[in-house]
Amino acid sequence: MKNENDNHKLRIEMMKRIRRSILFSKNARRAYWHARIDVKGRVDPELEAVIGASPEYAYEYACFIKGRFPEGEEAIATRAYYAYHYARWVIEGRFPEGEAVIAKDAWWAKEYQEFLETL
Repeated sequence: MKNENDNHKLRIEMMKRIRRSILFSKNARRAYWHARIDVKGRVDPELEAVIGASPEYAYEYACFIKGRFPEGEEAIATRAYYAYHYARWVIEGRFPEGEAVIAKDAWWAKEYQEFLETL
């Protein structure tokens, strides 16, 4: 039992160190994978802010948590690829914040319009 307790304490300390390192580096990739592999769920708001600054990892995190990720929508709305996929696979509807950037890319504008017609 003592060994299990020691392992639990070590794991908690390791998680704290990882969190501090991610917050210091502002590394969205590390924050996302920490949520996915270590925490296996949503992380605290400070780490979500790190993830939310990256269009790629904000989108991936939204997919992982299986729902909208408002903290990352501003970043997602800066890239047509992620804005389209966020609308299509996460929101499953219009993503007005991303429509301006989608409209600037002929391919994704066409795909988005075809998707909207299915709603």
